[in-house]
Amino acid sequence: MGRIMRIAVCEDESVVREDIVKLMQKYQPDADVTAFASGEELLEAGMQYDIVFLDILFDDRMSGIQTARSIREKQENDENRKSIIVFITGYREYMEEAFDVNAFHYLLKPVSEDRFAQVLDRAWKEQSAYIESANKKVLVHTSGGVTEGYGKMERLEAELDGYFYRCHRCCLVNMEKISAYSTDIIRTGR
Repeated sequence: MGRIMRIAVCEDESVVREDIVKLMQKYQPDADVTAFASGEELLEAGMQYDIVFLDILFDDRMSGIQTARSIREKQENDENRKSIIVFITGYREYMEEAFDVNAFHYLLKPVSEDRFAQVLDRAWKEQSAYIESANKKVLVHTSGGVTEGYGKMERLEAELDGYFYRCHRCCLVNMEKISAYSTDIIRTGR
């Protein structure tokens, strides 16, 4: 059985947190989404998440930037297990600090559904190393494992055009993840 993509939503405003969780359920219904009200709660969970949606400012608590630094420190020795961090905030002035911790993106509140969907789609593509079809299933290989689903390679190829290369009728490879290739082998990762 495949591994389900793990998503963390860390936001102290309950309405915003619930909205992001609902959007996640709409756009990635098979994902395992866990919500947290603070950076401390997220870190105490001790879990590895594929994608983390993280508020920058919490009321009198550890900031989202500090939380992201802690996440990065824990992942420092494992190049293949880096969480994608997307900051959610109402303040533009923290953008520079957000990118100091290798944030993938920065969403401003109120978060529009269209913008959220675009960022989530890009994050999903970034997380995926390659996709293969096996019988009627589609297997998405990420740094954290394999996620199973159903779909047609032709449809995925069209949706991922420009990001993934179809090297075989049963395989699409994320071009940004290719580390080496020859006439008969494509290697992903480092």
